[in-house]
Amino acid sequence: MIILCYLFFSPAVFGAGSYKSLVILAYSWPEAFHWAVIPVISDEIRVAEVLVVLYLVIYAGWSIASFYAPRGKISEWICQTLAIYCAISVLPMYISIWRTIVVSGVNVIGALVLINLFIPVLISIGEDIKSAVLYLLYLPWLLSLVMFFIVFFPSYSFARLWDTTWGNRAGGKDSAVNDSMESYLKSKNFQFILLLIGINIALTKAFVEIFSLGYAAIITFMMVAFFPMLIQIIGSSVFLFIIWPLRKYIMKPFSKEEMERKEEEEKEKKREEEEEKKRLEERRLALSSSSLSPSSSSLRLTSVTLSSPSRELDLFTARYNEDDVVDAIFPRLSKA
Repeated sequence: MIILCYLFFSPAVFGAGSYKSLVILAYSWPEAFHWAVIPVISDEIRVAEVLVVLYLVIYAGWSIASFYAPRGKISEWICQTLAIYCAISVLPMYISIWRTIVVSGVNVIGALVLINLFIPVLISIGEDIKSAVLYLLYLPWLLSLVMFFIVFFPSYSFARLWDTTWGNRAGGKDSAVNDSMESYLKSKNFQFILLLIGINIALTKAFVEIFSLGYAAIITFMMVAFFPMLIQIIGSSVFLFIIWPLRKYIMKPFSKEEMERKEEEEKEKKREEEEEKKRLEERRLALSSSSLSPSSSSLRLTSVTLSSPSRELDLFTARYNEDDVVDAIFPRLSKA
């Protein structure tokens, strides 16, 4: 549920973060980013404000275009252009964070960023060095496309909630959805994405105001935003570096020898059950093939109780000699 909320409101987080990073860089590194605070229409509407408005327009246009896209298909060049735009848009955020770390040292925000980036590397090293190497190799691509994957991919999915052709053969829609139901789903889905766009526009403004309150407000926002991830990272670190090395002292380990012994016991138990079933079958066949002697009673009912590990079986067998039965029922005729 928390991750779903992140996806809902990620456009506002990235928009406000990119805007605030540009403004900070414009004053802390004017040689490279003074252009971000150049007035465009008035002193309050500068290049940074125009860029964040452009970002929100692109986000809204992408969501609506995804809704109306025929069969959900969007041109490849549009996706590639959008991915490049996202990579450029997140650059001010990364430059601002790393410049602050280099110039002023590691602060709370920098510590949060470093923890989220490199704790997974340590965890991977503890499990498999290959995973850590692959993580570092893919990290630049992840950082450059993070806005595309977290903002625009989910926006496309939210805009296509009404589409039931996904996962069906030959691209056909779900047979349980008729035309009237599809129209109803489309109308509700369109209202949903309009609501989501409006909420993210309002939240972008709210987050910008929060960031403008100062360093303490930014730290508070970052702590709230990263709290679930921090809990997961701390829990994984405690398990990997404390519980796992001390497992032989705090829990009874299952060694390879013990596992093999348990498997042998299970096989032996199963073998004994098979042998017991085989003995019972042989005994049943022996009883059924035996016959009564002439001197025995004319009709004998035998009850045999067989036990097995799973159940008790009452086996009743009736054995008779035809001549004895005839003599018992018609004694006079037989004598005659």
